[in-house]
Amino acid sequence: MSDSNVGQSRGNLLFVLNIGSTSSRVAIFREEEVVAEDKFDFESGAGLQDQLERREDQVTGFLQLYGGEKVSWSAVVSRGGLMKPLPAGVYNINEAMCRDLLSERHGSHPSSLGPVIAYRLAERFSCPALTVDPPSTDEFSDLARFSGTPLMERSSAFHALSQKAAARQAAAEMGLEYGSSNFIVAPLGGGITVGAHLRGRVVDASHGLSEGPFTPERTGVLPLLNVVDYVLAYLEEKYSASSQPELTLETFQQCLQDSREMLRRRFVGQGGLIAYLGTGDLREVEQWAQEGSEEAGRAIEAMAYQVAKEIGAMSTVLEGKVDAVILTGAMTGSKRVMEGIEKRVAFLGPLRIIQDNEMQALAEGALRGLRGEEEIKEY
Repeated sequence: MSDSNVGQSRGNLLFVLNIGSTSSRVAIFREEEVVAEDKFDFESGAGLQDQLERREDQVTGFLQLYGGEKVSWSAVVSRGGLMKPLPAGVYNINEAMCRDLLSERHGSHPSSLGPVIAYRLAERFSCPALTVDPPSTDEFSDLARFSGTPLMERSSAFHALSQKAAARQAAAEMGLEYGSSNFIVAPLGGGITVGAHLRGRVVDASHGLSEGPFTPERTGVLPLLNVVDYVLAYLEEKYSASSQPELTLETFQQCLQDSREMLRRRFVGQGGLIAYLGTGDLREVEQWAQEGSEEAGRAIEAMAYQVAKEIGAMSTVLEGKVDAVILTGAMTGSKRVMEGIEKRVAFLGPLRIIQDNEMQALAEGALRGLRGEEEIKEY
């Protein structure tokens, strides 16, 4: 569609962006319909501040093809970033949110750049900047926050946007109201989270980085004491007196920072299928399994087993009252993974596969806010 057609067409016109670790997705929506979209690959490696301008250049380059500031935009909509815990919903992106995201006080992930870019664009276009069901969405019950020690608390960090959208769609297809139904939802991709949806609220969910099943690139939950021993052995080997004869306080602090980053990468980014098989590409692993690799076949089965086990755990949160188990995400295209999960959870209730589309979910959430169907909240 040309820029003139975009500007002249009727209805709410939305510019939607989704900044990920290795790509940036952009789309123009006229109401619920996509009229233009694109995806840009991105090699990150750098910190958020260093990425910001390059990411914004990619986005504005796309906009220039469709009139940019000549178009009357209803809103700029972005996937959320790592910000303070807050209830699900549609939020105005404001200066306070952008400051929190860029400070990385609640964590660091390239998705945090999306709302910042959206806010800048919205100022230029004189329209609202919105985000929908950010990953810091927190609707946990009090019991779900207990970790086992008062030294730390379980926190909510899951695929809120994908989970909420899939649950709403499944409810509509089943003739149910999302706010009156109970679902277990699991987005299956590079990250996997499993959430218990109790009458429209996600009262418990596995943490996307440190809990739940292993994924193509993340370890998920690990045996605690083994992790303690592993970390201590790693530090002892890396920073022994023989290898660091002049270890000052300053160099020691730098060593700890380097170790923290290395260990995080090993558990989040280099774990899961990558750690077991050297690749996180499920299609490649499935090909190996089809060619007779027992190691590849067992790894796929184990991942499906752990997903099913987490789904089973969430069924107890809902006291066994489950209207449906909902699976979404790229891995739903894998017959091996689906069979491995289904045979273990079918007894819980209907199993529904929902195509994952975060861009559509962002547009639909923004439209609910713009139409007054849902309150637009302030951060």
